[in-house]
Amino acid sequence: MQSYDYYTMYSKQQRLNIFRTYIILSFAGSLVGLIALDRLPLVEGSQAGFWALALLALFSIIFLCLAVLAFRQSNTDKLLRFTGQYLGGGVGYATAFLIVFYTFIISLIYSLSASAELYGPVYPVWMVPFFLWLVWISGLALVFLVIWRFRASRTVLISLPVVIAILVMGIAVSLQFWGYESPRKEDIYFTYLDGERLLQGVNPYERVLAGDMRVNDKYSTYFPGFYYLASLVQFAGLSAFDTWLSIWRVIFLVFNISIAALLFYIPARKQMLGLSVFAALFWLFNRWTLHVARTADIDFIPLFFMLLSLYLFQRNRKTSYLLLGLSLTIKQVAIFLVPVYLIWTWKSAPDRSAKHLVGSALWIGIIPLIASLPFLIWNWEAFVRSILFSTTRVAAAAFNVYSLDVTLGWQGLLARVPVVIMFLMAYWLTWKYKLGVFSMALLILAIFVFFNSVFYTSYMVWVVALIPLTAYEFIAHIGGNPYELPG
Repeated sequence: MQSYDYYTMYSKQQRLNIFRTYIILSFAGSLVGLIALDRLPLVEGSQAGFWALALLALFSIIFLCLAVLAFRQSNTDKLLRFTGQYLGGGVGYATAFLIVFYTFIISLIYSLSASAELYGPVYPVWMVPFFLWLVWISGLALVFLVIWRFRASRTVLISLPVVIAILVMGIAVSLQFWGYESPRKEDIYFTYLDGERLLQGVNPYERVLAGDMRVNDKYSTYFPGFYYLASLVQFAGLSAFDTWLSIWRVIFLVFNISIAALLFYIPARKQMLGLSVFAALFWLFNRWTLHVARTADIDFIPLFFMLLSLYLFQRNRKTSYLLLGLSLTIKQVAIFLVPVYLIWTWKSAPDRSAKHLVGSALWIGIIPLIASLPFLIWNWEAFVRSILFSTTRVAAAAFNVYSLDVTLGWQGLLARVPVVIMFLMAYWLTWKYKLGVFSMALLILAIFVFFNSVFYTSYMVWVVALIPLTAYEFIAHIGGNPYELPG
């Protein structure tokens, strides 16, 4: 989707009509929301109700004032010029779009989950009109931003309602799992306990010292990023597991939808609407994504950051490195991509000096290192043993799907030989051939999932997300050069 100067896209009267229509509809929606919420019997003294009413009243006044200004001819040029200058810049537009998009998604989640059975503990039903107003106001802003920024081509006009419809269906389906009653058997419950231990001043990594580095007792094997977040939510007052989980289900769903939106957006930039629709549907409704949505595993968060890192690798290297490091800080599944990043960096550097490798490694590792430093100081042995536990533990497989080493009865270091050989071969392919970014990532993650001694069903989503992106690389005839991809 190519952007254009809005002054060349529309006449002055067309720009003014678009602006006026947006303001009038926003004012009408704000006024309706204010009246509807004001007529509901709110809990006396409810601070949430007071601030919701205040916000609706404020927006009603703001849009009323804008309507008065927009219908005065002397002010129209100033309003159009100010709006055009802000939305014409890439940073300003991107910031506004992301704020509006996530407001729309979050308010849509709360609106569709207006059920006492699903969200009773933290979600008063009387706030439904407020969230419906947020859906309306942010949805209007989303349409306005797209029309204002991009040429109103058939592709753009079709893409917006299609992607919104897909995301709405994805949210509606994911909400079906919020009544799942046995999350205490899943990993998310033990992660909650680790956050609780951390909040109580107990090192969650120290439990591994009582084990034999082979049999798992739900040890803390991730980098500490999510443990910090888990304890932070409890510190904020949501200490009961059900209430704590209800907040994280919203966050996980937001990242789930963000992955779908990213998978839609990347092909859409190259006018591949069919592939965009396929990618979003393929991601949201395959059995593995639905499984992670049901069990509330944390994979959607680090997976989103990894995908965004891969997408930005050719456009903004430092941001890409930091995003990969952020993904590792939450859950280090993508750690086997680090050598691939370093190989790409080396081969794309003009002088191929060691400083590029060191600098890249530092940018990737800075966030995990900062997050891990308190635990390295606290008890370095416990931390190191916990992180390395996954490389020494006995094999485990969901649904009795065993790896090669288990099938042959190999134990210890010998059991890791097949996966190590496959990784070394993949790194050699990265060095030898110019494979695409997403294709190479798919290969690396597939090796991890299909050859690693330990297999969990949540791992599959890391492979699923990269399949349509690999198809995108093939269809776009990118040619497999990870540092010369077209923008």
